[in-house]
Amino acid sequence: GLGAFAILGTQKAAEVNGLDPCIWIVSGLMSATFGGIARDVLCQEPAPRALYPQRTMYAIHPLLGSAVYAGLISKLHVQKDKAAIISFVLISTTRVLSFNSPLRLPHWKSESEKKAHATHKHENLT
Repeated sequence: GLGAFAILGTQKAAEVNGLDPCIWIVSGLMSATFGGIARDVLCQEPAPRALYPQRTMYAIHPLLGSAVYAGLISKLHVQKDKAAIISFVLISTTRVLSFNSPLRLPHWKSESEKKAHATHKHENLT
C-alpha cells in the first residue's frame, strides 16, 4: 500500500499544470505516509510509526520512489505506466530489504535509548 499511495500521490500532482517536480515528490510522500499516521492514531498508538526513526526507515522509501518517478517523467520522459511500475518496485524492494537491516536515519536519542546505550557500554567494559 505504501508504494501505491506514493505513486498515486505523485501522479496526481504531476497532472496539475505548472507544479514543480519537487511538489510532486512532496505530494507522493504525504499521500504515502498519511495513511500510516491515520492508522496509528485510530489504533491509539502512543505515536505514529512514521515518527519513530529508530525503528524503521518508514518515509525514506516513498520519498525515494516519488523522486525516481518525478525524474523519470520530467527529465527522461519515460511513459507514465513504466515510470509507475519502476518506482513501485523500487519502493517495495527497498522497504522489504530494510526490515531486517540495522540501518536507521540519524535522529535524536530518547532518554531510554541513552540509558540503554550507557548500560550496554558499561557491560562491555566489565
